[in-house]
Amino acid sequence: MSTTTQPGRPSIEPIADYESRRPGTADPTGLNPLPDATTAALLSGIPDQRTGSRPRKDITKKQVEHILGALLEVHAGLRAAAQLTPWLSPELAERMRSDQPRNRPRYQLQSAHLCRASDDSLEVAATVHARTRITAVTARFERRARQWCCTQFAVLDPGTT
Repeated sequence: MSTTTQPGRPSIEPIADYESRRPGTADPTGLNPLPDATTAALLSGIPDQRTGSRPRKDITKKQVEHILGALLEVHAGLRAAAQLTPWLSPELAERMRSDQPRNRPRYQLQSAHLCRASDDSLEVAATVHARTRITAVTARFERRARQWCCTQFAVLDPGTT
């Protein structure tokens, strides 16, 4: 390694060995040996994977986009909320059934961004196009009793309030 420098710049020196030497250890390479450890000892602090006869079913981005599209149709009054009952929490299903659309446009999903809040929850931020406006949509999906369901849904459009 060359230590030549340009005028006005500091010179670069090789880094000294930063590892401390154990007294009484002699390694022919000059390096400190790693302590002997078995794989079991190294993995002892890591929890085991979930074991069971049936693996957890996960939800895909494509499924989330289809559900959001259907929820937007319910929000616009183009679809009955009862069609989505298996995918909705009871509270959200009741709210969607009681919500009366008031001259709402047809929404077209543009993009959806998923964020995993935990193993059993997923938060979604999406943009939709309605007429000449772009609007934000938020949703939350949770895994309940081995099935994913939407627990929160909101269209953040100031024109619909």
